[in-house]
Amino acid sequence: MTIKSLFEAQYRKYAPEVQNFIARYVGNYSTAEDLTHEVFINSFKATREKELENPRAYLFAAARNHLINHFRNRTNRRSDVTVEFDEMVHAGDMRAEDKRLEARDDLQQVLKAIRTLPPRAQQAFLLNRVHQLSYGEVGKRMGISPRTVENHVAKALLVCARQLAASTENTTTIADNITDLAAHRDRLRSQAMDR
Repeated sequence: MTIKSLFEAQYRKYAPEVQNFIARYVGNYSTAEDLTHEVFINSFKATREKELENPRAYLFAAARNHLINHFRNRTNRRSDVTVEFDEMVHAGDMRAEDKRLEARDDLQQVLKAIRTLPPRAQQAFLLNRVHQLSYGEVGKRMGISPRTVENHVAKALLVCARQLAASTENTTTIADNITDLAAHRDRLRSQAMDR
């Protein structure tokens, strides 16, 4: 096998994996694709005369080093941004922390939305969604019909979804959730009509 065909085979085999590795750190597939190409070109130049025992390990080490250089150069270009390599290595931990913070922010937004509801809608929503009581059980507790409970819960869900949409950039997911909620409400209505 020629060096060129060996390189092409390794590229086909490892490039997607290396690109995903890089994308986790740069957060952008376009940049990750460019960096992946650079990693493979530099690796090809460096190992032209020899065949590697473990090309995957070599490529990932090269990708890690290339990422370090990429962030170092980016930091030099923007002196107000400091990127620590330790932060990059522990980016997975940071992503988990970011998700936890994001979830806490979402919960705060939902609580804020619930506080804007009338007291009866708040009570119906909390009994149904937090205490997991059926519409019938909530209705009995509150002395209202299950249909009224359903309307209170649907209104509360819509208010919560709108509050989240107003506070996040991820409006497509929120819009999908609103659509799902509307479809759920329609299913419940048709089930109630069938009874």
